Amino acid sequence: MGMDLLILFSVVVVSFKNKPRSGMQLTAWGMDPLHSWHWGFAAAGFGMLLSLVIYLAGARYLPAEAARRGAARAARPPLDRAARDRFALLIGIAAIVVIFRGAYEQVGNTIALWADSGVDREIAAGWTIPMTWFQALDSLIVFAFTPLLVARWARTHGPFAADGRDPARRLGLLPAQVAPVLRTLVAAGRLYEGEFRPGGTGVELCDPEVLRLIRRDTLARLRNEVAPVDAAVLGRFLPRWHGIGSARGGVARLREAIDQLEGIALPFSELERVILPARVPDFQPRMLDELGAAGEVVWVGQGAIGSDDGRVILYRREHVASLFDVPAAPELPTELHAAILKHLAERGASFVAQLPEAASRPDSVVAALWDLAWLGLVTNDTFAPLRTLGRTSRGPRGRFTLPAGGRWSTLASVVGAPPADTVRAHTRALMLLERYGVVSREAAAAESLTGGFASVSGVLRAMEESGKIRRGHFVDGLQGAQFAHAAAVDRLRAARDADADAAGPPVVVLSAIDPANPYGAILPWPTEGARRAAGAKVVLAHGEPVFFVERGGKKLRLLAPVDDALLPAALAALKRIAAARRHRQLRIEEVDGVPALHSPHAPLLERGGFRIEPGALVLSADD
Repeated sequence: MGMDLLILFSVVVVSFKNKPRSGMQLTAWGMDPLHSWHWGFAAAGFGMLLSLVIYLAGARYLPAEAARRGAARAARPPLDRAARDRFALLIGIAAIVVIFRGAYEQVGNTIALWADSGVDREIAAGWTIPMTWFQALDSLIVFAFTPLLVARWARTHGPFAADGRDPARRLGLLPAQVAPVLRTLVAAGRLYEGEFRPGGTGVELCDPEVLRLIRRDTLARLRNEVAPVDAAVLGRFLPRWHGIGSARGGVARLREAIDQLEGIALPFSELERVILPARVPDFQPRMLDELGAAGEVVWVGQGAIGSDDGRVILYRREHVASLFDVPAAPELPTELHAAILKHLAERGASFVAQLPEAASRPDSVVAALWDLAWLGLVTNDTFAPLRTLGRTSRGPRGRFTLPAGGRWSTLASVVGAPPADTVRAHTRALMLLERYGVVSREAAAAESLTGGFASVSGVLRAMEESGKIRRGHFVDGLQGAQFAHAAAVDRLRAARDADADAAGPPVVVLSAIDPANPYGAILPWPTEGARRAAGAKVVLAHGEPVFFVERGGKKLRLLAPVDDALLPAALAALKRIAAARRHRQLRIEEVDGVPALHSPHAPLLERGGFRIEPGALVLSADD
């Protein structure tokens, strides 16, 4: 009995140190409540005593809070009468609290007595639940229901601090009790961890469904943030997006221009003489050769245009596999074509002189090479062959075709192994965003994209959900969902709100097939007769097409009325078109389908500098 009292005394003493009773409860679970309670209390007391010893032994490793408190006590002045009265009051309150706690702690005994007398604890096969197990019901409920309550709380709240102080405050628990539960929920994927709020101060947690709702509402707000602009604003935006009239030059600027022109088929003559110079003021053909020789840019033929030109597509080498579909080997016209293709496939990049029958039939070999190039089967590491295409020279033995210099190789060897479909779709979506700024069904249709808009819409939606791009109705007249980079949306809004000077050159001259010209591709022409054709030019005034000059320069169409303030600049744009022609003049024989001299617009053109000649209105760049 004396030993029992000693153990009980140790339990009581340690209990005054605010140590939890759960250890006693859990230790006594498996012990007989009638015969082994001595051992249960003994084990609990020993565990509490051991924890106290560990605490005292390791106190020196804790922060020096106790030392600071001791120093503060030493510096305190002696207690005066009022302080002693307050201290006595506290002692009285402490005595009352001890009595209250003594009564309150009998709850555990009450549960045990209730379980013993009022609960049927017998289970099948005559086994009875020990009465002491009911002592741990409160702890068991905490362990069982805390994860459910925390998870439910997280489903009804936004991002919260990872230390758990917010749910702990609501549930009446300590953060230390909630933190392990939160870590378990994160590991199980029930909570996401990250920095979600702009004003957050550290790692936060959030329920996945709550995060999806926040993202959905945020995206919906962003979609409605920008009112749609009209077609003229897109006509102002696209030339600026492509850097038309940019003052920056050099190879670096050429790389940027190629990034935006990547993947679209354009006549090489138009690309090198008109489209690239419009973006790079100091453009020289050798700059394009440098990129080709360095392996940065690959060109792919897409069909001949006559005997001296053809459509080509430019690709950055790292993107060619994702953007270019190597065509299936067609039935080749001759055995020479097959022999050349086999030689390049087996031996790799080769000069013309290394190809079969190059010595005996050079002209035939060059012609066969170009046939293969326009089929998209072979390419060259320079652009020089494209410039000399169709040219001949006279030598001692008569006329001969200029050799197609550089090394030729198969496109299959350049492309390599095809990437995954998702990678291809992602690269194509980025290509459209880079080229048009705003991607819609019309943009995909203008590109003749394999699979159409549906082939990239899934990737675009995923990019929007991840916050990389935005979706909305940005341009009136475009159908369906529209996607754009945030920078493109800002610049589109700037093109709508800015005055004429801030919005860029009020009048620009573009090739009709330039991707910077939205008309005839993304937007319809305002009138009939205009079309996207190689060699044709279009004049945009504040984004609206006003003049269309057909290839050959003999036919002119007025597409829209010109504001009086912009008329001189628009007519000066026609003079720039004249300056680029061989004789530095523009000879218009027909205006809107009517002979130029009988056109109702003839007086307007005369005021702009055109002079009357037999059968035509002529504008000279030197006048």
